[in-house]
Amino acid sequence: LMTAVFDNYFAVKDALVQTDGAATSIKSAELLKAIKAVKMEKLPTDVHMVWMKVLKELQEDAEHIADTKDTSHQREHFMSLSKNILSNA
Repeated sequence: LMTAVFDNYFAVKDALVQTDGAATSIKSAELLKAIKAVKMEKLPTDVHMVWMKVLKELQEDAEHIADTKDTSHQREHFMSLSKNILSNA
C-alpha cells in the first residue's frame, strides 16, 4: 500500500543528490500524487493512525519541494519530509 510513496520518496532523494532542482520538483509532484492516492481505509489501524498524524506535513513538504527548483529550499523541506517518512515507516 505504501510502496509508491516510498519509491517516489527515494526518487526525490536521488534527484536532490544530483542537485537537479527541476527533476526534484517533478519527482516531488509524483510523490505528492502517491501520498494523496494512499487508500487509508485499507491501512491497518496502527498504520492509519500514524499516517493521519503526518499526512498534512508530508503533503506540505512535498508541495513546497515541487513548487521550486531551488535545491537549497528543496533540501530544507526534504529534511522535514524525511523525518516524517522515516520515523513512521
